[in-house]
Amino acid sequence: MNRTIIGLFGAVLLSSAPYGVEAADLMAPHPVVPYQSTEAEPAVASGWYLRGDIGIGVNAVNRFTEQDIDNPAANQTTGWLKKSIGDSAVFDVGLGYQFNDYLRGDITAQYRAATGFHSTDITTNTLTNENVQNLIDGNVSSTVLMANAYWDITHWNGLTPFVGAGIGAAYNKTTGVHGIAPNNFTPPNTMVGVFDDQGKWNVAYALHAGVSWDVNSRLKLEAAYTFQDLGGAKLLESACYNGTSCATFVPEQYAIKKITTSDFRIGARWLFDAPAAPSYVSYPVVAKN
Repeated sequence: MNRTIIGLFGAVLLSSAPYGVEAADLMAPHPVVPYQSTEAEPAVASGWYLRGDIGIGVNAVNRFTEQDIDNPAANQTTGWLKKSIGDSAVFDVGLGYQFNDYLRGDITAQYRAATGFHSTDITTNTLTNENVQNLIDGNVSSTVLMANAYWDITHWNGLTPFVGAGIGAAYNKTTGVHGIAPNNFTPPNTMVGVFDDQGKWNVAYALHAGVSWDVNSRLKLEAAYTFQDLGGAKLLESACYNGTSCATFVPEQYAIKKITTSDFRIGARWLFDAPAAPSYVSYPVVAKN
């Protein structure tokens, strides 16, 4: 009898052992498995970069000044018949810093190749009705130093539209300038004035708009429009030749009052360090009993 009871008790224990193990397993905590989201957070782009640009500057002269034209004598009327300036080839290099995905700034040095300018003024004697025209021709080049700040508006499929502004200084240099006062275009009364090469520093500012394209994590190509105000330039007549009027020659003070330009440029930016790899947000997986 005792053996029968002991045998039955052992059989019950053996049959219940697997279920006890499974229950214990269900009560044990499961390891946390990280989950990677399908969408990554944008990589933070920051660090130093180099830039370079080439383009064309469509220049404009707002105003020439000359004391006899701006302040005519009592028996004279004066005016400007022509004011023009050619376009310039534009080259610039710079060093900048990308603060985050939307804000960056750089310092640039720009050279604007020499281009020709021309002005023609006229003076009319109201008593004799005689006209005298004065022609000024020469070249002007510019060196521009500018500190710029940009806002990268948004990022879409590798394209980033942006706007920006800059403040700095422009050194405008005039070369090869000469003036001709034909005096009714009748030699030998023609007077030719010669101008010294001169330069002048001005406060300058710029407004930018454009779009950049991510070639890879470090290289960005850029197409941009820039409006710049470069200030003015000096034109001081120093001598005259070939005319009887030179005996009483008094040097004339001319000036280009303001040069503005609309630049169309293409360029590139190279980041020293590639942006950090995209980061993923992980969520713990919690097992339910």
